[in-house]
Amino acid sequence: MIKAIFAVAWIKVLVGVLGLILFIWALVDILRSRKTAGMKILWVLICLIFPFLGVVIYLLFGRKENGYIE
Repeated sequence: MIKAIFAVAWIKVLVGVLGLILFIWALVDILRSRKTAGMKILWVLICLIFPFLGVVIYLLFGRKENGYIE
């Protein structure tokens, strides 16, 4: 029973760490993009207000524009 509890805990930690990595990656991607300042602020707010859902929405709809600031 104790092993099952630790297994579930490790899965939660792994999901949390992966979520944090995706969140940070999305923020860096937003800030490096060629979007206007207003759009960058909007996407950052969406990602902050809806942590997991906001990142997924950004990946699906926000990355349409190709090009980054070097």
